[in-house]
Amino acid sequence: FLKWNTPNAGTLSIGEVGYKQTPKDGTPYTWVRAGGAYNDSSSNSYSHPGTRTDHNSWYYLLGDRQIWQMQPGSSPGRGIYVGGSVMYAPPESNVVSQYYEARIYGKGLIKSRPYDLASLVLTDTVWSQYAVDNAADKGSMVHRDSKAATLSYSARITNGVYAGIGLAYVNHPTTIAYQSDTGSALNLLANLNVFF
Repeated sequence: FLKWNTPNAGTLSIGEVGYKQTPKDGTPYTWVRAGGAYNDSSSNSYSHPGTRTDHNSWYYLLGDRQIWQMQPGSSPGRGIYVGGSVMYAPPESNVVSQYYEARIYGKGLIKSRPYDLASLVLTDTVWSQYAVDNAADKGSMVHRDSKAATLSYSARITNGVYAGIGLAYVNHPTTIAYQSDTGSALNLLANLNVFF
């Protein structure tokens, strides 16, 4: 009754390299990393519908840098940070082919709230050109990407408990196909995280 294999499944290999500098007095936080994955599993092909590919992969480059230290002597990690992400996956095998993100965030910006985090994140998710063309060929109205902006604040309530609230605007909130009355989305976000 136990099956030790899955149809079309293969081996997934993941690797990453990077450089990380923890914040110190006069030395800002820096973290740059790049990586990728290769999977020899068989998956549906978007470039040749009805067939399968014999592999898949994805790649990324991410970076974050502290640009201002609020209290370099006593709490060098508090301050303002900027960061960016670029990700790519072959469009013939993946619905999401490209992802771009720019972010600015602050840690402990309020003097009495050293563990709180405020952030503004801008993203652009780009769909596979083949998946978009396939949907258009079937008569669907399509768009090629989805952009979003999210403003959020996360507050530490007590040890291991964080509450967050945010506001997100999304242009093209559906994936590829949409209806004529589909507009943009404005979402109110709230979360509670408990770590133990």
